[in-house]
Amino acid sequence: MKSQPRPNPPDADLVETPIALAVAIVDYFHPAGAVCDPAAGLGEAFATALRAQPSVRSVDVFELRRGTDFLASHDDRRYDWIVTNPPWSKFRTFLAKGLAVADRCVYLVTVNHCWTKARVRIWRDAGFGLATILLVDAPDAFPATGFQLGAVEWRRGYGGPCAIVEFPNDWSSARV
Repeated sequence: MKSQPRPNPPDADLVETPIALAVAIVDYFHPAGAVCDPAAGLGEAFATALRAQPSVRSVDVFELRRGTDFLASHDDRRYDWIVTNPPWSKFRTFLAKGLAVADRCVYLVTVNHCWTKARVRIWRDAGFGLATILLVDAPDAFPATGFQLGAVEWRRGYGGPCAIVEFPNDWSSARV
């Protein structure tokens, strides 16, 4: 029995987050200040949900298929929050970069993405703690993986317990 799934080929990473799910996740975490969606997708679900948050002052959006590459950006922009559904085949790289430029990161991923020794070392070495795992039922359009989907939150300087929260299954009724 394998403990990790085979890596996704890059074309399997083209999984768009439904707007209702993005809205429900943003409403749960209430990000504020300068926010970034580094893997916005063509539908820009998280960016759209973030722009509707009164506490969000600005939203930067990156999407490789639109010519903006978060991983290749070398400016010195800093963010209060990053909220995104990153390409799962590049999760480790997105995690390291996100933790380098933001104080809080929420990534919609299968929860098993967070637990390899190398990935735990990345967030610990960056001075982050794992604050929340919001368990989410995968949308029908997401690939079946056999692993639990979650909106996982890391916070800079956090040393408290990790809250594991059952997200309501009715997220599809979130405001849009």
